[in-house]
Amino acid sequence: MTVMEQRGTYRPAPPPAWQPRTDPAPLLPDAEPYRVLGTEAAAKADPELLRRLYAELVKGRRYNAQATALTKQGRLAVYPSSTGQEACEVAAALALEERDWLFPSYRDTLAVVARGVDPVEALTLLRGDWHTGYDPYEHRVAPLSTPLATQLPHAVGLAHAARLKGDDVVALAMVGDGGTSEGD
Repeated sequence: MTVMEQRGTYRPAPPPAWQPRTDPAPLLPDAEPYRVLGTEAAAKADPELLRRLYAELVKGRRYNAQATALTKQGRLAVYPSSTGQEACEVAAALALEERDWLFPSYRDTLAVVARGVDPVEALTLLRGDWHTGYDPYEHRVAPLSTPLATQLPHAVGLAHAARLKGDDVVALAMVGDGGTSEGD
């Protein structure tokens, strides 16, 4: 039985404002998590793709650790780590076709690197030297956006222009929870 089916019977009392919500039932679509490992879906998955995904996750974790260390040494002006978010960034970037565009926020360097941008070039903006360290047209990756959500209108503009021209192009804009309350 899903949470939606339980709505008539399950009514948790809201926690006081000073306490976090601890009951996961209202937040989850199903009582049991979606499982892939050990199922037929996992057996059908492309082994080469799985190796690439895993390699990108391992590299991403190492990249976060190294960039954080560079920030502590003063060699980077800032590095917003994405530890714990590697899978969503890498998977989203690898789902794009070569013709598609990625519009990352400042925390999405792993998606930028997974898209083929050199790791050092991806950090150039965060070092404070240049506007961006890579050619956006080469990999179809817009410059990292440090102000929250300002890349969203650019992505919408590109997608709208592609639609008007009849181009089969996707514009993927990445935005975190902090950007959802911005006017952009």
